[in-house]
Amino acid sequence: MLFTRVATLLAVLGVAAAAPPTGNPTKPYRLKTTVVSGDATKNNLYVQSYHTGAGLNDVALVSEGGSAAFLNGTYQQFDLSGSTFPSGLKLAYNQYYTRWLDTQINAGYGDEGFSFNGSGLISSNPQFQGWLVCDWYHGVPQLFWQYYYADIELPSSCAKVELHRANLA
Repeated sequence: MLFTRVATLLAVLGVAAAAPPTGNPTKPYRLKTTVVSGDATKNNLYVQSYHTGAGLNDVALVSEGGSAAFLNGTYQQFDLSGSTFPSGLKLAYNQYYTRWLDTQINAGYGDEGFSFNGSGLISSNPQFQGWLVCDWYHGVPQLFWQYYYADIELPSSCAKVELHRANLA
């Protein structure tokens, strides 16, 4: 059991160390939702990691606080308290034939290709069609990314959102 935990930790740290440095990170901020359409209760929520395993987190949203974030080149990263290695935003591909997928903040640099424009945080992934927030299986609002389908009918507990930078409290 101890060997498995140590091996997992070493593997996670190895992945984090293998990613290339990307330059000077931006000044830290929090990511805050702005509802574009759908459930208005998803407005003004902050991105927060939701621990799901060793070095693994789903992206949840909270009304106060939120994880400190920074852009490191084109990697959207987070300063998770107590973490000694980088944690980056990942657009997960863990299901098939769906209209939206999970987002995660996992050990390592995460996915490349994030930047900001007038719509807030975006991804250069050609399948990326925007952000969704839904009440989901953790019992709190969760962040998802929409792919392929530009026009979809959302469940009543969901909203299409933009993610904008907000000052750290």
